[in-house]
Amino acid sequence: MSNPIISQKIKQLRIDRGLTQKEVYEKMGVSQSTFSSWELGKSEPSALAFLKLCRIYGVSDILLEFTGDSLNN
Repeated sequence: MSNPIISQKIKQLRIDRGLTQKEVYEKMGVSQSTFSSWELGKSEPSALAFLKLCRIYGVSDILLEFTGDSLNN
């Protein structure tokens, strides 16, 4: 089981960016079931996949985006 905050954030960022699941999982090079499991909280992306998601979503401050905290605080 993955962290529910991460799975919710992955889905919300995709929606906020106006992207479909298909657009994202094709850019990622993963299957639909793998990507869906990340959004449903059944599993988590690897560190490398997570960084790719952040790049696709335009997330530059990962800590701030996913925890509400920043190294600058």
